[in-house]
Amino acid sequence: LVFSLFMSTLDDVIADAKATGEFEGSVEDVKATNIALQGSPEIIATDGDGSQPTMLTKIKLDRGISFDDMVKTMIRDEAANAKDRKNKNALEEEDDNVKSIQCAKTGFYISKRKIAGRFLIMYAKRKVNLSKDSQLHLDPLGLMIITRPNTGKNPCEMRSRDLLYKYQLIVPSSFLLKHLYDNNASLKGDENGTKEKSITDDVGKIREHKPKLCKMWDKAYDESNCL
Repeated sequence: LVFSLFMSTLDDVIADAKATGEFEGSVEDVKATNIALQGSPEIIATDGDGSQPTMLTKIKLDRGISFDDMVKTMIRDEAANAKDRKNKNALEEEDDNVKSIQCAKTGFYISKRKIAGRFLIMYAKRKVNLSKDSQLHLDPLGLMIITRPNTGKNPCEMRSRDLLYKYQLIVPSSFLLKHLYDNNASLKGDENGTKEKSITDDVGKIREHKPKLCKMWDKAYDESNCL
């Protein structure tokens, strides 16, 4: 019984570490969007007769998602949903519906306590977009899709209750989108789709509007890309 409890607890700890990108294994596969050598291999030790050197090879991994790409994804999602809205006030109506069923808001979150010596930042998006006609039974757990700067999109959703227990909302996506909405081409659907230049301009505006958020995300992303 004691051993079963220990193994169950260990599995939970490992699962949490993998979810936050803090898990360290011995021999394991390295997965990333792009993998490249960083500099030339270096000799860090040799055996007694000097015939068998131990080499240190550094590789650069692009396994997470940059802040710019995260914001572009957020804007594209909004542009795709814009056809169902008459104006930016619909964003406020969605937030009111979220409050009514105790579902977490879509936006950027930070951990309430330090994990491995630092606060963790992530983007959480509602799995089900709620409207006035939405009912609680459609998404009773308020599932959230999690994206982290160091690991990218998490394959496992998180319940709103768990998210709000461990993390606090920094800024909801609705706030950032309303900041961009007026006279903004990237948030208005057209026959040619969303214009890339408009989206890039919007990313720059959000960087200017929320510099601390950008800095935290960029730091976590950059630190995850070396092994």
